[in-house]
Amino acid sequence: MNTRKCVFIAGYYGFGNLGDEAVLEAMLADLRCVAPQCEYVVASESPAGIAAAYGVHSILWRDSEAVLNAVDECDVVLLGGGGILSVSGQYDPALLLTEGHNDFSCFKFSLPIMAYLMDKPFMIYAAGAHIGTPKAALRHLVLATEIADMITIRDSSSKIILDEFGCNVSKAAVTADAAFSLAPVANERVRAILKREGIPRRHPIVLAALRSNSGREEQWEQEMAHGLGKFAQARKAFVLFVPFSKNVNSSENNDLAVIERVRAFIPSSVESVVLQENLRPSEVAGIVASCDLVIGMRYHSLVMAINGHVPYVSLVYDYNDPKMLDLTYESKLTPFQLDLLSLSSQKLLRALEQAYLERGRIWNYLRKIQPKLAQKARLNAQRAVKLLERPSWRRNCSPRIHRFFEALLLQKVKLLIQEQKQLKAFIKVIRTLVDKQEPATALSLLENLPRDRWFYHDPAWNYLVAFLLHTQQRDLVTALHCYDLALQRGFSEFWIRYNRGALYIELGDRDRACQDLRRAIELDPRHEGTQKLLQRLEGGTQS
Repeated sequence: MNTRKCVFIAGYYGFGNLGDEAVLEAMLADLRCVAPQCEYVVASESPAGIAAAYGVHSILWRDSEAVLNAVDECDVVLLGGGGILSVSGQYDPALLLTEGHNDFSCFKFSLPIMAYLMDKPFMIYAAGAHIGTPKAALRHLVLATEIADMITIRDSSSKIILDEFGCNVSKAAVTADAAFSLAPVANERVRAILKREGIPRRHPIVLAALRSNSGREEQWEQEMAHGLGKFAQARKAFVLFVPFSKNVNSSENNDLAVIERVRAFIPSSVESVVLQENLRPSEVAGIVASCDLVIGMRYHSLVMAINGHVPYVSLVYDYNDPKMLDLTYESKLTPFQLDLLSLSSQKLLRALEQAYLERGRIWNYLRKIQPKLAQKARLNAQRAVKLLERPSWRRNCSPRIHRFFEALLLQKVKLLIQEQKQLKAFIKVIRTLVDKQEPATALSLLENLPRDRWFYHDPAWNYLVAFLLHTQQRDLVTALHCYDLALQRGFSEFWIRYNRGALYIELGDRDRACQDLRRAIELDPRHEGTQKLLQRLEGGTQS
């Protein structure tokens, strides 16, 4: 019998975003440090790749049945980290808990609901948020924080934003992004990668991590190229472009396209290379640490720069998202923070020159603050493990949350039963409510099903329908029919005989009641409830 604890982790993993993979790699390392005995299951876009890279079991986040089973079988659910609480673009609340959609935002807000239904501890792990969250998503964001048994936030601005949204932040602790504890690979490994990529071991090396900015590229790309080119010519620097996202199907997440346009404007006398190999985050972190200067539009390129004590110039592209501003403020490098929309080649050149000239001072300062940030990052895992240490788990949510669940589940019933796979998930929800001794809520969901679905061929389902109708005294004739179906289709004979015998008593059929109860005693002679029912029946009283 496997007694190992299991942790289920969900986040924006397997999509080819190096920053999110850095969060996962650091997160798993920290969790394994404090809970080495645990098993880890990760919901991702690329289960095979995630499983091979990190030694975990991984499932497809869009596979609703697999996700529901994973939540049911785990001991704690973690949602994080990174900007997991941020929602951009359109959000359709009707897709919550719905099979067969590609809306990751609806998936992540479904998880706390699943955890609640399965009575599992739920934690929001080192998360960030931004101002531009659509109103349609706010209700589900507030619900997630209400359900969460523990919340850690990666920066103070995100906590303020969540508070303004009306989220429950009283239990939220500001820690640090999980990637601050990411350990880079050894120097020997870094040198081998640089050699393969054709990157010379001479200095200075400037690493540039650029990204799209929602159609405003032409406004800043030439200024970026001219400023970077002038600095590289003056310092005889080598420029290394690192794409943190290579999603060619997304204009916002295809860093390669932006990089190639910028490179086209850089003078031919400047040596530059685009990192081509698909590397693990810890390997990229080692490369960043080997550079002399970083230009970063990608948040985690700056996290890696701080981890490696490398001076950086940050480019703020979205003031609705506080992560870049908070990070630069935390690292006391505000003078090296530039607004992308007002970027000029001269501003960039001055910032690069100043950062390079002050690199010794900056290196010393980052060397002092990085261990503190790493310690804060490890607090996330330490807090998560506390949820595993609790011997039992019973929720005590507010009446408002109970009302939300009842209304939401009633709304979702018809969508969840459109296919057999979805009905199986619904059966699991009904069974969970029965196990949690909430038969009235379970029956309210059942009664919103078309009646022909009450007789679905699954024996466990037939028994659940019969049990709910019987114990809640709604439709005893249909309950009897469903008990019969369950018995014919192979459900546990004892429980059917026991409950059907009790039902026959209520229907006034003493002969069939005696027959069922006597058979139940043959199957389990030690069951006191059956014995008492039969004794009362044979003694001439009815219950």
